[in-house]
Amino acid sequence: VGDALEGLVHQFADPWAFLRELVQNAVDAGSAQLDVSIEHDAPRGTMIIEVADSGEGMTREIIDTRLTRLFSSSKEGDYTKIGRFGIGFVSVFATDPELVCVDTGRAGEWWRVVFRRDRSFERIRLHQPVEGTTVRLYKRVADAAEVEQARLRARETLQYWCKHVAIELRLDGELVSGPLALGGLCQVEHREDGTTLIMALVPERAALRGYYHGGLTLHEEHSDALPHVAFKLDSRFLEHSLTRDNVIRDENFAKAMAIV
Repeated sequence: VGDALEGLVHQFADPWAFLRELVQNAVDAGSAQLDVSIEHDAPRGTMIIEVADSGEGMTREIIDTRLTRLFSSSKEGDYTKIGRFGIGFVSVFATDPELVCVDTGRAGEWWRVVFRRDRSFERIRLHQPVEGTTVRLYKRVADAAEVEQARLRARETLQYWCKHVAIELRLDGELVSGPLALGGLCQVEHREDGTTLIMALVPERAALRGYYHGGLTLHEEHSDALPHVAFKLDSRFLEHSLTRDNVIRDENFAKAMAIV
């Protein structure tokens, strides 16, 4: 079990991909906004990474059956939900934090779940209301330069994976998310139930093909299959691979490409 858990912790090539997973969880929880902040507690030599959403939060039952268990996802088969594997939260340990703290509440109950480095956790009942879910990572750092480097990594991660997410996403107060857009000539936009497609003519023969679900990047590539035609396709038919580094090219992918 320990080996399996460590495999999930490091399932993504980029340890900062945990931010994408928390954004995805916030979207699935119905949050309209999400704020990411990075602070430096110099006297303690600690960096605090905070991700706060305004979604529906979690009850104790959800904490016990989903947050603290692997492969227990209620999202399977629901195309309105982006996450399918129920393992995204585990990736918060990829940056090797000293402590991970989750504050959440729902239906008149509020909880704090504290995860230690050894992956053990403690559940604490809170008596003050909590809105949505806030995740804080506490990580030891050598100096302020290391914190600034972390901010750069966080920005790079969010600007690639979450640049078109359909919520208001901010990093240290600065807006990161934006509309699905594409440069080029003769830009056209097509919409139908659950799918938005933007296309344009570009100088490059091998043009951009971007695949998204709910504004989150699934995969971006360049191809000359449609020479000089770039497109961005956001569709409920599209799903990510288990390692989140590609789009699953199945019959649902074929349906989305038929729209293109």
